Amino acid sequence: MDLGERLQSLRKRRGLTQREFAELSGVSLSYIRKIEQGERNDARIDTLRRFAVTLGCSLTALLGPAPSAPESGGDSELWKPTRDALAAMRDSTTEEPMPAGGVEAALADGTRLYHDNRYEALAHVLPRLIEDAQVASPLVRSRVLQLTGSAMVQTRQLSAARMALDRSLADAESTGNVLDAASAVITLCWLLIVERQFDAVRRLATEWADRVEPRLSVATTREISTWGWLLLRGSAAAIRDNRPDEADDMMRLAAAGAVAVRREQAPYHQYWTTFDPPTVAMKRVENAVVADRPDIALRLARDIAPDPRPTSDNRNRHLLDVASAHLKVRHYDAAFEILTTLSREARPWLVEQRMARDLLGRIIAKRRTLTVEMRELAGLLRLEYYAAQRLRSVTSGDHPGKVPLSTPSDDVKLDAASPPGENASAAGAYPGPSPERGSIYARLGRHRLGQAVRHPLAHNRFNPSYRGQATISRTARTDPGRMHPLLSRSESPTPTAAP
Repeated sequence: MDLGERLQSLRKRRGLTQREFAELSGVSLSYIRKIEQGERNDARIDTLRRFAVTLGCSLTALLGPAPSAPESGGDSELWKPTRDALAAMRDSTTEEPMPAGGVEAALADGTRLYHDNRYEALAHVLPRLIEDAQVASPLVRSRVLQLTGSAMVQTRQLSAARMALDRSLADAESTGNVLDAASAVITLCWLLIVERQFDAVRRLATEWADRVEPRLSVATTREISTWGWLLLRGSAAAIRDNRPDEADDMMRLAAAGAVAVRREQAPYHQYWTTFDPPTVAMKRVENAVVADRPDIALRLARDIAPDPRPTSDNRNRHLLDVASAHLKVRHYDAAFEILTTLSREARPWLVEQRMARDLLGRIIAKRRTLTVEMRELAGLLRLEYYAAQRLRSVTSGDHPGKVPLSTPSDDVKLDAASPPGENASAAGAYPGPSPERGSIYARLGRHRLGQAVRHPLAHNRFNPSYRGQATISRTARTDPGRMHPLLSRSESPTPTAAP
């Protein structure tokens, strides 16, 4: 049974028609129909969670027992040597054993590259590090494979990530080091969240949190941090699986552990990230965004002090959550400013984030024109906005730095004022398309009768008196004499006096 069949079955069991379900979930009726008919299978996780909330079920019930997550094609060739090294690990060959100190030093260097978002450099280091780890101790090899698995998850090489993390967990367990094994589980839970296996994450995180639960009064920083991160992973899975009470319980326990950490920033083991009250606060913001409560998310975010390390992956992810909250309350400029900041401070990390592409796509979809910064960021994130690229020539001579995003869709009708700008005659009439640039319909290509057309010179502040309409009315189908000059030069819109 696929997603559409499960959605239809659950909807019918709740006694809802498609139209009623659309109204309750806030998702368009046409989109729901396409999902149920199997025409669309690319719904975002927040949309799927809306369905689950409306139907009163877990997201796991909607997604099925083994949801699939597509591999990312980004820079896959860059990581091919790393994948090959992982696949060859069972055939341990090499020279003489490497001293543990040398591998550990190389591991520390590789981890710094990872946290500094220097993925290209890391991709050149990891293959040799994996080869050297084959003759190192199981504990060191486990840590090397955890680093490798983290890099693979970050760059969406998910099959390779699973291979590395399964081996990392097995090596750590073979040594009896429960904290290193739990550390591998933390990264494995991240992979499972990306794969939308939320029920598996909840079970795994709960099981291991029980195994390593510390006595807060006497526990070490590493013990508390490991336990806390397992709870954060479990909470992240629970909130996505539409289990808010369970998510809140885990978050409260993690917050109690964070307060007990003795240092301001403490690694959950010596190679990795921090666990402290600000980290838990950032995860609370993430949960609020997932739960579709942007108001709470923004309020919580205001109470988080600025991080002294702006390129940390947790801080970066938190900023994306804040941008998402701004977008949900229609603070488009604030959301775009955050994306711009991340593009300056953590560009390699941002490029790998599907969430960043989704956010930017929703921002520019609300605009008729794109600024230079928006076009550059869209290119950086490999955002597919072919319409903007097709129409680039429409306004390149009239509005430097701006370009129409797209043509109107089949169900949207725009009604835009179209001033003639500097090309207007003395009387203010639109002179018709220039022979050099051709007809606007030859350039737009996709507009149909019955839809309005956004003229490329709209909002020209140099001619505020112009109030012509660039609309192809439905009457134009039967009465060509009443067509707008964009289709026929027989008429021209009459300018009015400036107010």
